[in-house]
Parts: sequence; structure tokens; C-alpha cells
Amino acid sequence: MTYTGKRTRRLAGLALLTGLVLVLQTCATFFLNLGGFPITAALIPIVVGAALYGPAAGACLGAVFGIVTALACGLGLDPAGYILFTARPLMTTALCLLKGILAGWLPGLVYAALGRRHPTRGGFLASVSAPVVNTGVFAAGVVLFYPAVLEAWAGGTSVAYYLVAVLIGVNFLVEFTVNAVLSTVVVRVLSAYGHRNPRRR
Repeated sequence: MTYTGKRTRRLAGLALLTGLVLVLQTCATFFLNLGGFPITAALIPIVVGAALYGPAAGACLGAVFGIVTALACGLGLDPAGYILFTARPLMTTALCLLKGILAGWLPGLVYAALGRRHPTRGGFLASVSAPVVNTGVFAAGVVLFYPAVLEAWAGGTSVAYYLVAVLIGVNFLVEFTVNAVLSTVVVRVLSAYGHRNPRRR
């Protein structure tokens, strides 16, 4: 395939994955809300893009996801996110973008390191790294920048318990399980494309 053909195929693939990220996360915002925050439904297309096209592409897809979540917070479509946005709008926007970008960039690095020799293992670890990073960055951001909000939500119970068991517990378990199960889909998609390990970029 010529350079122009490869570039066109890459752009078409990224456009399709971007559309999937937008649709899945928008639907999740309205229909998949657990514990006050929407379930992240867009991680699999982000992981597929990161594995197919490299960490930079994954970061771009993650940024799209971050923009959708930031808009949901700012517009009040994400009730708990709106509370955070009201308290610190710029920080909330930055946190949404950061966790999204890292949730796309890291899987790309993981698959770049393991995908050539161990495609199944690489696909699995890339898939599960996305919810770990997404949730981990969010939890760290809430602890560091919204302590008063976190204490109010805890309502007199242990803040650590509330954070782990209530605020992120159910959502994380659902996202992690879904990504772990669908990691086989990621591997099959990559195999169907005759994918080779992308260079790190």
C-alpha cells in the first residue's frame, strides 16, 4: 500500500473510532449512571485506536473522551461532575482532559511494548490499563483538589472508605470487567487488520 493509501486508511480509521467515542460516551452520560458518575463506555475504541495507530493516536482519542466528559460536567448532564465543576471549573476541565488523554496514551505504550511478541497478553493489558488510569487519575484529582466536596459526599463516614467503596468502586469494577472481557475483541480487531507492533510516537 502506498504512503497516501496508508495515510487515508489511518485517517478513516481514526474518524470512525472518534465517532464511536462520541456516541458511546454521550449515551453513557444519559443512560449508564452509577454512583453519581456515568460509566465510561468509550475505553474500548480508545484502546483499539491506541494499539492500531500508536500512543499519540490513543491520546487524541482520549482527549475527545475528555472533552465529552468535561462538557457533561459543565452542562449538568453529569450531576456529581457538575458539583466538581461548580467548585473548580478549570480544574475539573483539566482533570477530565488529563485522565482521558492518559487513558489513551498508556494503552498505546503497553501494546507497543508487548503486542508484537504477545498479542493476546498485550491486548489484555492494554485494555485493562485504560480503566485503571482513568479511575486512578480521577480519584487522585478528587483527593488532591476537592477535599471539602469529598468530605461532604462522605457524610461523616470514612473518606477513604467512601472513595474506594462508593465513589469509584462500582464504576471501576464495571469498567474493568467490561474491558477485560472485551480485550479479546481488541485482539481480533488487530488481527483482522494484520496489525504489527506500532513504533512509539
